[in-house]
Amino acid sequence: PGFVVVAVMSISMQGVFGGAVCAHTWSSAISHAFTPLAGGRVPPRLSLRGGGTLEMSTTCDQTSMGECVGIVGSGDALGNWKNPIKMDGKGYPKWKTSINVNEGDEFEYKYCIVGEDGAVARWETKGSSVNRKCKVSGDMLSSGLKDKPYG
Repeated sequence: PGFVVVAVMSISMQGVFGGAVCAHTWSSAISHAFTPLAGGRVPPRLSLRGGGTLEMSTTCDQTSMGECVGIVGSGDALGNWKNPIKMDGKGYPKWKTSINVNEGDEFEYKYCIVGEDGAVARWETKGSSVNRKCKVSGDMLSSGLKDKPYG
């Protein structure tokens, strides 16, 4: 005797594209069968944590023409410390980007200045030997991570 856990997620988006109003809904369902432990307890590692897009933002006024702020860190979502993700500076001096994560994920990261060639031109120096750290919460997924300024 066991039980089945089913989780359903639905995402709806709408907007204007080329003057036309567009809308789309994506739905996904997952299920998994479990055999309870003694006493009917659920296995302790069972998690139905959600995933989504985490918007990360910081402020920086230290870029020159052709440069942008980038972020790089542990895990695939942040380039495995190799390939910085260029952040959007349309709200200069505010910079932002979005990464795909799961609630409960933990990662380390740093901001950098990315040159026109896409390579790291310089790293933030404040606490240069210490990486920033993040543990993703559900609140963070809905409101974003507004980080301390670049420095």
